[in-house]
Amino acid sequence: MRIAALTALILSLAACASAERDWNHPTATAAQFENDQAHCRNEGLLTIGERSELPMDADAFGFARERAYEDCMAALGYRFGA
Repeated sequence: MRIAALTALILSLAACASAERDWNHPTATAAQFENDQAHCRNEGLLTIGERSELPMDADAFGFARERAYEDCMAALGYRFGA
């Protein structure tokens, strides 16, 4: 059971990492993009820590982390895809 949960977390993080390359912003430089990514990764982990009162399984943690990251990037004006 733990192996399945760990595998799901790894796959979720890998999908998130590959998706990070597809964010677009009309005016952000490459350096700004890197800074914003780092900020949103940290913000996502902080958000999960603040909102989580109960322990999460690996799937729930991966989903919550990815969602918080996406929300942060969108708030900074990034759009995923095109």
